[in-house]
Amino acid sequence: MKVICLQENLKTNLNIVQNIIGRNLTLPILNNLLLETEGGRLKISSTNLEIGINTWTTGKVETTGAITCPAKILASFVSSLPNKKVELEAKNNVLTVRCEGYKATIKCLSAEDYPIIPKLKEDPLAIGEIRTFRDGLSQVAGLAAISESRPEITGVFFGFEKYDLRLAATDSFRLGEKIVARIQKKNSDIASFILPQRTAQELIRVFGEREGELKIVMGSSQIMFEGGDVQVVSRLIEGQYPPYQQIIPKSLGTQIALSKDELVNNIRVA
Repeated sequence: MKVICLQENLKTNLNIVQNIIGRNLTLPILNNLLLETEGGRLKISSTNLEIGINTWTTGKVETTGAITCPAKILASFVSSLPNKKVELEAKNNVLTVRCEGYKATIKCLSAEDYPIIPKLKEDPLAIGEIRTFRDGLSQVAGLAAISESRPEITGVFFGFEKYDLRLAATDSFRLGEKIVARIQKKNSDIASFILPQRTAQELIRVFGEREGELKIVMGSSQIMFEGGDVQVVSRLIEGQYPPYQQIIPKSLGTQIALSKDELVNNIRVA
């Protein structure tokens, strides 16, 4: 494999995929990133067996192939390089990285042993705008519980209507609900699912600076969020989300209108 691409683009995509990687002693290959050529671009993937992330970097593919490289080492080295062309060449399980006066050789592992990240080819469940989805998700994701006895409330509830998406999260003490507009439902057979909180937090981070169209594709037990040249694939939480809407008051006895910033500041002072 031999690929030439810009340092800035490579650095951005490495930072996206490496965040879900921790130190794994039982399966060392999970500490690596999968680098492979696909469709004339460099595809970079990572997985922790719960979440999988794919990104595509444009560049010049001189030789096709695939290899897995230690994530932290590669990302750290590439971030230190100048914003010039970077050449990646893999041969005999060794990756050589070259960039205008810099060179590194990194011992790697074969791509054949890397876990398969599911490819969901079904029609989109829903399509919407990245910004409105990201902003809505960030308002409720932090409210999910950390509970082994009630796994269904450890995630974020996604409830689809025709043109809106209802997001909810609770730890049984606090409850947050956000209706995200302009998320158009495409599949009438699926009404809702529960997304793990860790995946929700990754989606907020990955799509933090991105704009454009977001596609949500659902498989048998996985979900994929695709926006531009990034895909996030995750497992879903099994179970039935509690009927939280029953505890939301239908009518209000007292209403107060006041400045949000002033209220937040006074709570912080108190």
